Amino acid sequence: ELPGPSARSRGERESSTRRDGVPRGLASARAEPVTGSPRVLVVGGRGFIGRHVVARARREGWTVTSLSRRPVEAAAGTSAGAAVDPAVTELTADLTDAEGLRAKLAAAPGGARFDYVVNGGGYIDHRPFSNGGRAVFAAHFDGVLNLLAAIERSAIRGFVNLGSSDEYGHAPAPQY
Repeated sequence: ELPGPSARSRGERESSTRRDGVPRGLASARAEPVTGSPRVLVVGGRGFIGRHVVARARREGWTVTSLSRRPVEAAAGTSAGAAVDPAVTELTADLTDAEGLRAKLAAAPGGARFDYVVNGGGYIDHRPFSNGGRAVFAAHFDGVLNLLAAIERSAIRGFVNLGSSDEYGHAPAPQY
């Protein structure tokens, strides 16, 4: 069921957030209200962008699950693994392994039920698709499909999917 006409279509100014504080355009019409602290899954939570999302969500008092390709021990000593928050549930799984991902998320505290998902997981490989660059497609397309199949979508209030300029191949990036 879709919501009724927006304020904008009625000629009124529309706020960028709803009354419950959720940014417009991110909330599902079917999502249940958040009770307690919001649960967020940050895919790539120890990566370049993900670690900042994890830190901010923790400062806001959210319950955070971080999913990364490499175990915490393997990331130790790197900038991404230097400050592991014990309050963050750390999971290790590969987005391209559908069954492994599903099992990992199902076994997490609270299961695969999240209010928000930020997908910063991916793979950078500047080789053309025809010359071994299939891994980019597997991570950024197949991986997203696997993630969507593994989470409990009826609970999702917002899903943010990040990409990289590697997805453009040799084409100029849109900002140029």
